[in-house]
Amino acid sequence: MPPEVADAVSALGYAARVAILGYLHQHGPATRSELAEELKLGTKNTQFHLAALVALGALTRDPSAEDARRGQIVTYTLVPERVAELHADLGKHIGVQ
Repeated sequence: MPPEVADAVSALGYAARVAILGYLHQHGPATRSELAEELKLGTKNTQFHLAALVALGALTRDPSAEDARRGQIVTYTLVPERVAELHADLGKHIGVQ
């Protein structure tokens, strides 16, 4: 499987990740706690999925991991162009785009 398709499956192949992407698309930036509460996901589960989505470029975090201090609130923002790219890569691979 080509790397770009593997990335698309990683981002879009989990219901929790799709829910996070959808929530951020509809409501704008949010914290891990807000996402966990609104989507009825555990905090650690939410953090796991957020980290993966950031690594795939589908989300950004503010402050960045390098700039964050312990206990600081982190806000996550959707990167719509990257999500569209992942979606298109998956569609091309399965022959629907």
